[in-house]
Amino acid sequence: ITSQDIANGKWKPRDNLYIPPGTIDSNIFGSLESLTKDHHPSNPRYLDLTKYAMEYTKRLEDSGKFQLVVWPEHCLVGSVGFSMVDEVMEALQEWSETTGGSIEWVLKGQNLLTESYSALEAEVPVNQATSLNKSVIASLT
Repeated sequence: ITSQDIANGKWKPRDNLYIPPGTIDSNIFGSLESLTKDHHPSNPRYLDLTKYAMEYTKRLEDSGKFQLVVWPEHCLVGSVGFSMVDEVMEALQEWSETTGGSIEWVLKGQNLLTESYSALEAEVPVNQATSLNKSVIASLT
């Protein structure tokens, strides 16, 4: 899905989305003022998903790597897709038993507002948790 597809109305996101504090960090993503709307008297912030989708897809395109892809749900915790392939799991267990080391699992895809092809950094970081995971990199050296 391209930013032009969204601009032309070919793809339309659902209605505005409430953004809990910390979901998007303006110090990382940038100003949210043009992307939010106030919908309730108590003044919670809601994301205008059409504006966000335009900005997000532009950033994906500007990176030169990807366009937006809407994937069916997959690799959900507790599902077969989340489990480790038997041969890899066996090798990890053997390594752990041999070295006494612990396997450190790194989750990805925990923020619905960005793509996470990598467990090291989202394609478009939106908060600290989706930014470059320096602690994982440091653990590998």
